[in-house]
Amino acid sequence: MDSRQRNDDGVNELQPSPGHNSIMDSAELNRHRSVSIQGHVLGGSTFIGRAHYLENGTDIDENTARSYTPSRANGLSETEFATLQIWNSLDLPPRSLSQSLIEAFMEYCFPWMPTVETRELLLSRNQVSSYLLMQSVFLAASRVSSSPGLAEYASSQELYERARALFWVAHEQDPLTVVKSITMLHWYNPDGPAHVSYDTSEYWLKIGVGLAYQIGLHKEPPHGPQRAIRRRIWWSLVVSCRLARILLGLSANSPSPGP
Repeated sequence: MDSRQRNDDGVNELQPSPGHNSIMDSAELNRHRSVSIQGHVLGGSTFIGRAHYLENGTDIDENTARSYTPSRANGLSETEFATLQIWNSLDLPPRSLSQSLIEAFMEYCFPWMPTVETRELLLSRNQVSSYLLMQSVFLAASRVSSSPGLAEYASSQELYERARALFWVAHEQDPLTVVKSITMLHWYNPDGPAHVSYDTSEYWLKIGVGLAYQIGLHKEPPHGPQRAIRRRIWWSLVVSCRLARILLGLSANSPSPGP
């Protein structure tokens, strides 16, 4: 299995690591812990917004509400990293297959879900910006790809399990990237709407909408480099929820129109 270390540009860089059945040594564990901690930006992007519903003139120090140690301050545990190894969550497809999946994603998925930046999908020099995002993109692409090498490499179920494990151990600490990934996870729907499931489109859409509200995607974003992508993510969630209700009869949360 391959492990990666985040470099000065915030990118996870390919590093040699033990095989799938090897116990992760302390050096490798510390590298992954540093990746987890470096990406922690929740304190700077969480939307608290109490001044929005309190009376005018009430002074609110939003920074004080964030002045606490995050629960993930120490990174992921050895058990959590072992879990990622079991699910092969840090493995990426061969370069030729990766490129084929990305092309399929951009052709068939991106027009419906324009929630990623092209630069986030670049795999130059064996680097990846986010394991969760890439595994989620590969999952969505696997639903529309006809690549002959895909069936030999992994099924959609296996790709989904890789991304799901990364999500539940909170390997990705950037909340905006997490929401982007969730918009990809909902492309996989192993159970029909008549069954109670923790893996359906409805389930992931509800998680995505809840997190989107928490980080303020429903508010008009300030001018800046993330303005466009934040709007696209929010409206993609709005449209997906409406389509789920109309086409599948799902009760997915229907976020109110925002920015």
